[in-house]
Amino acid sequence: MAVCALCEQRTGDRACPALGRRICSTCCGTHRRKTVRCIPSCTFLVAAERHLRERRARELVQAWAEWQGHLSAEGQEDLWRYVELLAQLLADMLHTTDADDEHVESAVAFLAQTLSPITIVGAAPPMLGRMLTETLLPLVQEGRLSAPTLRDAAQALSGWLGAYRTTEDTHRFVHGLLGLIPPQDRPEGHQGGLIVRP
Repeated sequence: MAVCALCEQRTGDRACPALGRRICSTCCGTHRRKTVRCIPSCTFLVAAERHLRERRARELVQAWAEWQGHLSAEGQEDLWRYVELLAQLLADMLHTTDADDEHVESAVAFLAQTLSPITIVGAAPPMLGRMLTETLLPLVQEGRLSAPTLRDAAQALSGWLGAYRTTEDTHRFVHGLLGLIPPQDRPEGHQGGLIVRP
């Protein structure tokens, strides 16, 4: 069997579609999306992403259970329904938009600032933040969502994200959320509407 094209030490037991050569599983894991520009359809990449999302989803479920308990203890359980709404919207957007945890935190903070009675002129809004506000502001204007509660939930989520995200894994929350909330299956040509239940 061929020797790994990267380390030249171990057996090349995987055919790497990006390199067009055989590499070992260790080098595949080490260099995946770092020094090797992986092809999205690579079965090894797809499997690794699925396992990572499942692991991060379990971590997120545990962390959110603790946070929800904390909010309830503080008498802020009404925020949780809005946090869940934000999570669903973010997951829908993140399934088609590339962003890391810092982008998500900035987007949620931007939404909170937009809903604030105090206007602060700043830099251009983050794309994800603009998407969130364009989706939610009409619902606030129609009276289907409470602006103060949504603002407080966005501020709470932004603060929680600041503590939850890490520099070691810049997609810790994103991977967990995508593992927890898979893409919604919609019939071809159907543009789903937002179901609001807070």
